[in-house]
Amino acid sequence: MNWIPAVNDFVDIVKKNGGFEGIDDSLIKKNAKVFIQRVKAGKVVVEQDKESVLSSFCAYVKAVFDCPLKPVINATGIVLHTNLGRSPISPSMIECLFSNELKSPLPPFTKGGGCGAFTKGGECGAFTKVGGSNCFGYTNIEFDLSTGKRAYRDDHLVDVFSFLTGTEDVVVVNNNAASLYLILKTFAKGKEIIISRGELIEIGGSFRIPDIMADAGAVLREVGTTNCTRISDYEKAINADTALILKAHTSNYTVSGYTESVELEELVQLAKKRKIPFVYDAGSGLIRKPKLLEGTSEPVISECIERGVDIVCFSGDKLMGATQAGIILGKAKYLSKMKKHPMMRVLRADKLKIANLYHAISMFRSEDELMRDNVVFRMLSQTVRDLEDRANRLSDMLAEKGVKNKVLKSVAQIGGGSLPDLRLDSFEIEIGGGNGEEMYFGLMALDKPVVGLLRKRKVYLDVFTVDNGDVEEIVRGVERVK
Repeated sequence: MNWIPAVNDFVDIVKKNGGFEGIDDSLIKKNAKVFIQRVKAGKVVVEQDKESVLSSFCAYVKAVFDCPLKPVINATGIVLHTNLGRSPISPSMIECLFSNELKSPLPPFTKGGGCGAFTKGGECGAFTKVGGSNCFGYTNIEFDLSTGKRAYRDDHLVDVFSFLTGTEDVVVVNNNAASLYLILKTFAKGKEIIISRGELIEIGGSFRIPDIMADAGAVLREVGTTNCTRISDYEKAINADTALILKAHTSNYTVSGYTESVELEELVQLAKKRKIPFVYDAGSGLIRKPKLLEGTSEPVISECIERGVDIVCFSGDKLMGATQAGIILGKAKYLSKMKKHPMMRVLRADKLKIANLYHAISMFRSEDELMRDNVVFRMLSQTVRDLEDRANRLSDMLAEKGVKNKVLKSVAQIGGGSLPDLRLDSFEIEIGGGNGEEMYFGLMALDKPVVGLLRKRKVYLDVFTVDNGDVEEIVRGVERVK
């Protein structure tokens, strides 16, 4: 097949094609290889010449990053049209969502314009100022515009998640606890789930994996010990009642010292050999690992898929930097069963969530775009010099208002049950004089509350999560309550 272009040819054509200059080369190469296999298998029909193949690939990439959620004119006469998103959201409600941002000249962690931390306005239209939205009015959330028939709402996300992670399918629910619950209800009701004792985690709000297993009707089968679990422990536990093997990422704590755990590849092979699903609760949802997180042990979602994990679930509002959601990726034969489960109707995501997730996942096509437009990663990429300058500016402005303070070195954290070992160099302002507790609660009682830290009856304000545009607001607040 000398008419099949080289992989580098795909990179060159995409880079030359307007609007796609920013996509990382590694992603283009990975998807080009998949595309070539599909062409060879006859799943993509093209003319047998290099130019046609490359043109077809460019059209595919364009379709992936052209938001499939469209504003629709509803001329059906049905006011609450289920397939078109039912009730349109009133302009006054939309304005309420963004009232703070629309009044501010510099929305949080943006260059100004757009609508705050969500989007630059206009790209996907998922969260834009009133008037240009793809999903506040009627939209094709459950409607296939090519066939005129009802569609599945998560289908809008399949192509973009597939391009960026390699997944076969996508299911979206309200949060990651709901993800795990749906998985267990679908595959493990009345059957055993094998999990390491060292992974029976508890997250915030006293949520415990054993509790959700029990509520889903699954039977817990613990293997190994708190600090050591081996592949032989899993092998011995498998029996006729085994529904699946579950691995849970210990995202909010680490166990050090004499420890042993089983690698994903080993569990993938064991599950495949014994013909049972392998589920990985990856927790924080790091889609791709940018340079600034190299050296960390956080699981990467795209790598989980590449290694053959059957089902992987994670949160949308952690390292993905999106809205609260539970995202389930993996093999279509398993996810299709979840989509048909009665609980899916209870847990499914709404049109705003789907639109927001599309925009958020699209940022991962380019590391530059991720660092520029994703609020979480923009904060993580701050330099020590930037932080020190911000701290000194805040300190000087407070001093000008007669507020005693001093700048101290501090350590910020990711939080949210993500990367518990990662310590981020930062600076904090120690507010001196007066009653610290009174100031702490006074700052939280402001029209725009300032939430700092109270330690040993003193108030501390860490600048790592403070935007430059917030500094003057903090100064006014401290002056008001001092």
